[in-house]
Amino acid sequence: MQGFPSPQLNVNVPVGTIVLYPDFSAEPSRQINIEAWGWMICDGRTSDIHLYPELYAVIVATYNKPGDDGGSFRLPDLGVQQINNLPFRYLIKFTYGNIFR
Repeated sequence: MQGFPSPQLNVNVPVGTIVLYPDFSAEPSRQINIEAWGWMICDGRTSDIHLYPELYAVIVATYNKPGDDGGSFRLPDLGVQQINNLPFRYLIKFTYGNIFR
């Protein structure tokens, strides 16, 4: 988990917190399973309310679009930012602590 917040720090991050994090998708050796650490990429995807109840309680249907299913909610779609020619993505904390799947 080199480069990712320590598990102790990760536990204290409130659900719904959005952070900017380096996008290592082009470098397989540096990729990590961010969802195992309780984070998801802010890519606009829909998620089931019953799978992510803590995050839903915080953002509710703020980012939903007309016609979205009532049993799901949409994450913010914040895209990729270039900083010093390096790609960064926004992550959102979806649970307290770590989820090892």
